[in-house]
Amino acid sequence: MKGWIYKIIYQNAKGGKNRFPDWCYIGQHRGTTIQTRFNGHKNAAKKFAHSGSNREDGKFANLHEAMALARVENFIIEELETFDLEDELELITLLNSRETSLIAEYDSIENGWNAVNAPQLARAKRSTDVTLAQIANKEGVIYNSLRHRVNNMQESVEEAVKHLKEYGNSPSIVYEYKRQRFDNIGQLSKSKLHNREDVERKTLEVRIRKLKNNGKLKPEYNEERNENLFIIPDFVLRPARKHKKYSVTTPDGDMITGVIVDLHKILLERFPEHVPKGYTTVQSRIKKSDWNIQQAFGFDYPPDLIEVKPLIEGQDYKWAVTKPSFNSQNSKPVVLESKKEIFSSQGEFARTYGLAEDLVSDHLSAGKTAEEVLSYYKLTT
Repeated sequence: MKGWIYKIIYQNAKGGKNRFPDWCYIGQHRGTTIQTRFNGHKNAAKKFAHSGSNREDGKFANLHEAMALARVENFIIEELETFDLEDELELITLLNSRETSLIAEYDSIENGWNAVNAPQLARAKRSTDVTLAQIANKEGVIYNSLRHRVNNMQESVEEAVKHLKEYGNSPSIVYEYKRQRFDNIGQLSKSKLHNREDVERKTLEVRIRKLKNNGKLKPEYNEERNENLFIIPDFVLRPARKHKKYSVTTPDGDMITGVIVDLHKILLERFPEHVPKGYTTVQSRIKKSDWNIQQAFGFDYPPDLIEVKPLIEGQDYKWAVTKPSFNSQNSKPVVLESKKEIFSSQGEFARTYGLAEDLVSDHLSAGKTAEEVLSYYKLTT
């Protein structure tokens, strides 16, 4: 297996002034080319920038922050040393040793972007060399997960085994949005690029949990990485719907503004004789096209009675029996012109004169006046 020690430095693509003279990052890589590793650093720097300068990237945070701030195209990677060993553990040990030495040589912790020295792998006492597969089998961890953490995440074998034992062999959960990977919803919520509407983390978590519970968001399992990848749909990042505010004029003449729930709580306490007990009643009324906000809270004649409002308030008409409650449902009123009386419903009119309500309804529906109905049954007003 091949391994490399590399150096990342700042080199302005347009030949401008070097903003970081003598600064560098010393790293190691195994298996693929160092350009592959460099691409990983560039992607991590972009992720760092998109997540709002999140410093959860561990020992690479300094480098990725610098690349994000000074633009990734202004950085280059240089090969320092190359090794080719059959034994992977020997290669890891050698790379760790050389990385630590070169970090000291270039002083890249104090005057560079390295955060820590390379981890030192303590080789197990054994009579023969062991492979990662043998270690995975002995330690009871998933081989692909161990290999991924060692080869791709640059962890030592000991670190990788410890992590897998602490957190179990169950797949890790990763989220992807617009081809960018996020280790958790918190990272996605902090991304200024992707969460432009600043949707709260809790809102994102609730939306994603509902999609999972409804079977509408299923993971794609990656066996090599032992991870479940959830690809987030666009609507999860849409801004939360803002509750509309309403202004209500109370019977006392003052105006109160707020959302339905808050208004209902305040107004029910002050005007229990007007306001419906349940705020959902108010809410359902507002959704109807013929109800306005005053009617919904019981402060004005409801739609069924609105036609008699000018008669009561301007022409000296009276309620025939009792004034109806505006916070309850009312049927069509009946006007007895000869006596300037208004019955709040057809049922009330029928009961007052001892008539069957369905018969009264039939006559009124046919266009007869209250007086004509009474005349038909030879009743006086």
